[in-house]
Amino acid sequence: MATKPEKEKPITEKFPPMSPEDIEREEKAIKKGKTKYSMEQTEVEKALADYLEITDPIVYKDKAIAWVRRPTMKQLRAMIPPEMAKYFDDPKSVPEEIGKKYEKHFYIKMAELIKIPKYTAEEWEDKANPWFVRLFWEHIANIAKLMEGQVEGF
Repeated sequence: MATKPEKEKPITEKFPPMSPEDIEREEKAIKKGKTKYSMEQTEVEKALADYLEITDPIVYKDKAIAWVRRPTMKQLRAMIPPEMAKYFDDPKSVPEEIGKKYEKHFYIKMAELIKIPKYTAEEWEDKANPWFVRLFWEHIANIAKLMEGQVEGF
């Protein structure tokens, strides 16, 4: 046998009127929420600039061996030559002759993005070995994959 549905309570019983103290507390909470985040142009721009300067480590044997600033979309597009884009999924498979062709290009990009240690492109060419260049390339390829996924999802 079907039972008769219970009669709903009036809305005033479900949500009794607020006291003046409750209203004041709610208004303060709303005001605090609005002022919690600055709308001051210079503060917002500084916060954005700080965010855009975030660096990530290149790690080897549980040690950070370099700190790399995240590239902008424009820098990322300029960084990866079309001939090398097909090696995103497996950066270790870049043929040696293609790697050599773009070697100086990567030293310039390393000087641009690696913040610690800070070296010029010429210094990177003198100091970096093929294994480090490959680690840098893998790091950038991982960022590119991440950005590519975000753009596709958008």
